Amino acid sequence: SISAVTITPSEPLSTDTLTCSAEGAEDIDADPITLTTVWLVDGVETGSGGETLDPSEFAPGSFVSCSVTPSDDETTGDTLTADAVRVNVPPVVHSVSVTPDDPTVEDDLTCVVGLLTDGDGDTVTTSIRWFINAIDVGETTPTLDSAGFAKGDVIHCTVTPSDGHEDGATAIATPVTVQNTPPSISDVTITPSEPLSTDTLTCSAEGAGDIDADPITL
Repeated sequence: SISAVTITPSEPLSTDTLTCSAEGAEDIDADPITLTTVWLVDGVETGSGGETLDPSEFAPGSFVSCSVTPSDDETTGDTLTADAVRVNVPPVVHSVSVTPDDPTVEDDLTCVVGLLTDGDGDTVTTSIRWFINAIDVGETTPTLDSAGFAKGDVIHCTVTPSDGHEDGATAIATPVTVQNTPPSISDVTITPSEPLSTDTLTCSAEGAGDIDADPITL
């Protein structure tokens, strides 16, 4: 006989290996005892035996139980079944993007998180990482300051959801490329300002600049 059957962990994650344990095994005749374990996933017996169940054999949200039958090789005792445990459903980020689509070095970038869902109704939090030219720059806020990148840089962000029990799959935004910023001038003047009919005129541009530090042609 056995006195109880339990599954550990009692609140399994989708990546956990489950263990079925029989307690209080005894044989009043002092015969050796063999324990046979059967796993049930959503009420259906799995093809695997043994005390453990690999996470590849159940899905998130499944109800998992196990039954144990003791035997002394002459007869079998009563089969006991563990209370079913429900496997946690990891949260899901359905979309993530970087805005604006065609930034320049004058634009701060924003990592926009789309729909978040959790099959268990748990509260979902997210963690953000920013990458410039495939290098993690250590920035974890939703906004990336324009001071941190230059023209031609390829930038994306990633978002990892958590339901407080485990992390869901990391979502990766489509990268954006920092575009060229047009050069600028602050003023244009003609000298002399009151020309005579015989004067040669000069057109002068002031404050010419390029935020990308490209050479400027006027």
